[in-house]
Amino acid sequence: MNKVIIVGAGDTGQAVKHRIKNSVLVDADPGKVIMLSREHPDWKIIGGDASDPNVLKTAGLENTEYLLITTNKDYFAQKIAMTAKKVNDDIKMISVLHDIKNFHDLREAGIEHLISPISETIDAILGQLIPVGENITEIAITQHSIALGKTIMDVELPQDTIIGAVLRGHHLIRPEANTILQKGDVISLVSLGHLEADVVDAISGDHKTVVPLDNFLCLLKDENDLMILDEVLHLASRSVAKCRFIFPESLISSRELIEKKAKDHGVEITCESYMGNILEKFASQARELDATTSNPLIILPQRKLSLLKYHLPAKFLENLIIEIPFPFYIPKSMQYKKFDRVLHFITDQHHDGLCASCAVGMARVNDVPIKSLVLHNPENTYAEEILIHTKRIAKVYGIDVVEEVIEGNPTLEFIQDVRSTANQLVIINWECSTLRRDIMRKIINEANASVLLMK
Repeated sequence: MNKVIIVGAGDTGQAVKHRIKNSVLVDADPGKVIMLSREHPDWKIIGGDASDPNVLKTAGLENTEYLLITTNKDYFAQKIAMTAKKVNDDIKMISVLHDIKNFHDLREAGIEHLISPISETIDAILGQLIPVGENITEIAITQHSIALGKTIMDVELPQDTIIGAVLRGHHLIRPEANTILQKGDVISLVSLGHLEADVVDAISGDHKTVVPLDNFLCLLKDENDLMILDEVLHLASRSVAKCRFIFPESLISSRELIEKKAKDHGVEITCESYMGNILEKFASQARELDATTSNPLIILPQRKLSLLKYHLPAKFLENLIIEIPFPFYIPKSMQYKKFDRVLHFITDQHHDGLCASCAVGMARVNDVPIKSLVLHNPENTYAEEILIHTKRIAKVYGIDVVEEVIEGNPTLEFIQDVRSTANQLVIINWECSTLRRDIMRKIINEANASVLLMK
């Protein structure tokens, strides 16, 4: 099995070939192929256009782990990468990047690692100018970046982080306070310590780690549940998520309304109606969700109807939460309007970091501030570290964070905040040992606020 195929027999391709003896070299120039074959009779060299699948198959791409593309044009690299993916979908590709404007086109073609000679030079220069202990992170500005169109002085960055350089095309721009960042710019962030992935995602426009939910499964049990449509579809539209609605045959006449609202929100949906026990049907569909291909969110409307009666049987809801290993969203809005805030509870539990990231994502989706309740524990600073992480990400998005340190009874203080306003989103870590499980059940089933239950 070949470990590496090198496309392009220029200086770079030949230098790599000298280092990796068992690699295969491919070049479209017959004269160069003949010359190199004479100079290096032990080299395996294939002549031909690497954008031709037959040439790549001849080189052994179907049984190769890495493809290195060293052509002199990004356009050729893109064509070769697209062809290579058709021949071997598992191939790992590395390519030289000549023009930073082509960065995203080459990434979409399947090239995982792009090496820009200009960027490498900038890093080397900054590495000499910047004291040891500081880190350099390169970020490409995309159309979704929160920094796009802003001056450098208006870009909110974490403390101890600056923009050290701006690369625009082939030109290195000195970063001034009034420099306006454009699509395709590559900025070099210089920071003390590690720069969180969430912060990088926010600046670059890649929000995958901020709102990690893209496949909604929603139950509509009866006509009253149609009132949650706007809340669910608003969340789906801002999270760029697909949504499946499961409902009984008795709601089939409402399908047109559901589809119209989804179209208004710009959300891709599917509607599925079933006869028989709709709760069992929904549970069956939830069990079939696959976390390897998407990030599911289970949506179940719940409300208290009388002293001991709920819209969904409390036992059914709890059993499903225990059984299904995905987050749950419990919308409570009977007439949706923007939340006043996102409330989350930070303890010293492992999953609280994910809850914090989701709090920022949900605050951004709803354009509202965050209230962070922080458990005070002098022997464990993990909660304080999560709070700092939350505030750093939130600052990049321009989201306000109000913190409150809990030194008394955490359950009592959390309940008071949950009850203080109905128009809020409460985020709870299901694995949290600080809150009693019976209190969690009460919040899920009876609180007027919507609840996001992370697991």
